[in-house]
Amino acid sequence: MKNLSKLIISLFAVLILNHLPAQAQIQETLKAKILKNVKSLPLPDTTRYTSLFFTTNERPEIIATAELEGFDLRGNAIMASRYGKGIVVAVGAPSSFENPMLKDPNVSKFVLNVFRLNPKGSVGIYHPENGDLEAFLKLNKIASRKLETLKTDSKITTIYIQDDVKDSVQLGYLDKFIQNGGTLVFGSAYERSHNNLKIQDLHSFLKINNLLAKAGIVNSYFLLKSSPKNQILHTDSIPVYLHINTILPYMSSVLNTQTLPSTNVLEWFINPTISLSIEFNTYNSMIMKEMRRSYEIPDSLFRPSLAQPLNISTKKQKAAYRLAGEMQEKLFKENPQLKGKAFGIEGFPGIVTDSAKRVDKNISIKVQVGKQGLFDIHDGYFRPHSTGLYVPAGEKIKVILEKKYFIQKLKVQIGLHDDDLINVADQINRIGFNLVRTFELDKDTTEIQSPYGGLLELNITDTTTLKSINLRVLGAVNAPYFKLGETNDSTWNSTIKNYGAPWAELATDKIVFTVPSYRIRNLKNPTELLQFYDKVMDADADLRTINHERAHNERIIVDQQVAYGSLFTMQYKIVAPDEDESTKIMLDKDLIEKLGSWGLFHELGHRHQFWELDFQGLGEVTVNLYSMYVYDKVLNLGKYHNHDNIPSKEGVIEKIKTYMRNNPSYEKFQQDPWIALSMYIELIEQFGWDAIKTANKTYADLPRNLYPKNNEEKIDLWFKTISSATKSDLTDFFDIWRIPVSKAAKLEVRKYSYPIWLPSELKEFNTK
Repeated sequence: MKNLSKLIISLFAVLILNHLPAQAQIQETLKAKILKNVKSLPLPDTTRYTSLFFTTNERPEIIATAELEGFDLRGNAIMASRYGKGIVVAVGAPSSFENPMLKDPNVSKFVLNVFRLNPKGSVGIYHPENGDLEAFLKLNKIASRKLETLKTDSKITTIYIQDDVKDSVQLGYLDKFIQNGGTLVFGSAYERSHNNLKIQDLHSFLKINNLLAKAGIVNSYFLLKSSPKNQILHTDSIPVYLHINTILPYMSSVLNTQTLPSTNVLEWFINPTISLSIEFNTYNSMIMKEMRRSYEIPDSLFRPSLAQPLNISTKKQKAAYRLAGEMQEKLFKENPQLKGKAFGIEGFPGIVTDSAKRVDKNISIKVQVGKQGLFDIHDGYFRPHSTGLYVPAGEKIKVILEKKYFIQKLKVQIGLHDDDLINVADQINRIGFNLVRTFELDKDTTEIQSPYGGLLELNITDTTTLKSINLRVLGAVNAPYFKLGETNDSTWNSTIKNYGAPWAELATDKIVFTVPSYRIRNLKNPTELLQFYDKVMDADADLRTINHERAHNERIIVDQQVAYGSLFTMQYKIVAPDEDESTKIMLDKDLIEKLGSWGLFHELGHRHQFWELDFQGLGEVTVNLYSMYVYDKVLNLGKYHNHDNIPSKEGVIEKIKTYMRNNPSYEKFQQDPWIALSMYIELIEQFGWDAIKTANKTYADLPRNLYPKNNEEKIDLWFKTISSATKSDLTDFFDIWRIPVSKAAKLEVRKYSYPIWLPSELKEFNTK
């Protein structure tokens, strides 16, 4: 569900004191009843977890909060609310209903108070349950029995659940039960499932939250433990950021100032609460109207474009713009007649041509997942795989999947532009939100839709062993998609490149480009272009000493507005600007062979660096070895035909001498990546690229348990590794460059009796 990723593993910040507005006062009696004669409530011991809750409407009452040790922050640990004629009590620590906590006098009183909210009838305990609660209730003369279904008789007036309810029929029974006057006591399901969840399931949204949210409560996957210094829940003051009732007046009072809560408070708590409230309330509800008033959202929605950029330089403008976008999506969901197209998509990501045919298409996708020795993204990552289809903005399409694939927990996503520009830019020239929408494929037919539209990708977890996956898609349009080895230039030129989707993909098993379709309409030889890029990828693999065959391809995404710098690299993508000159070169095989593309090769180099082993100051240094290597070995232009900062061998030597004559230091080395690169160039000039490859192979083979623990150890590792690779004693070389190698590392290298080496240009600076 949209924006729910904001709920995962959150941190919270303390603001001011507890004060609930008048409309919430009616619910205070629930808190009084639940805490009657309870002096204090403990957190579970350190072997158990407590999860936290968010509010989604004005009704819930916060019963107790849990402190996040080390942050002086709190989150909702126990909540209660009215729904229909009934009551919902949500408890983040399900161990409160088990031994040994049930033996604590205050916990015992608390649990009895909860079950006596609805004293008539008996308690139904919905599986699974270990028997402790049933015995406790029997001891206290409260009738109970285990339930196999949530369709109960009139004798059951309270139901206890410590599990998710995924079956919609059972959820319906439970909904009706509460509305008719029953009490639901929910012990968070996240603790029980924590150790059983597969990695790809950890961020799954509990289905029972769809019911809890009607009472204004949502359980998040945020688990905390107690400690010797943090052993009790707080039942007194409630921070203002813990309830939608207090968030809105607070934000209204500070939006016109530049003293908003910290980014952490906004992103980790206030914004998720706002997003959930939008998700679970109608557009014209009182709470949504109060949001628009508090954030001063105008009736006319913003349309940033290249021609008319939108200023969002103030915190108020950023908050209002973000909220307006979420509300727009809510409005579309509730009003199908609006056709669900976000305002401003004409400029970006674009619209489908009128002539584009909606297709019914069977697709077979080759699975490419796993690790390949690089600094890859976390385990359980769902890697997008191209389908060659585009989902028009606002239109619903169907994805049909065979049941045999359900166990794979597959997903589909619409769009690839997931950067949120709001927090990183003061002016935006396109829609600034994360434009990607993701959907689980957990049934035979899944209907999906996006107000922005986008390329359709099948997301496959890197834990799968499948080699291919088949699916059927109805209602999407063909996008210009060329896959090396599968598509031919003739079909591309006659048909494919003219498909009416605004975005295209050019792919090999090693690299894939996501580019605006207008950029490839005149591309006649995609085979030659992609074969060239495979050579680039193979060159990077050679220098990094990994196999040419890739576990997955690297993805380059062109964007109208790049979030960070001119280009940037993350573990799962490279983002490049849609600029006439650079994009033209990138997509023209003859031009890029002749001129190169330092920026693009540089970003691909970032994907191949030893991020965890390079010492401080090398982040923008060792990356350039890959650019140089591609220019030298693929373009055959030599090491120096690439950048003004390394114009020639002579130019580099002169730069080194100038640097050495001006008090060189490790601090200066770290501040100038071109000077630092010159040190590597000296090694390459003397010992060739093979020395770098040999050193990289040593790094690649290093067991993780032997990784250096600090920067000093990283420096020593490089000194010993490159000395071994060159069969040279580089002590004087490192000393002149002022790289602080330890005495122990120097002694270790010295024992091999390697010859001492210095390049001629450094000999005048050798004071030994």
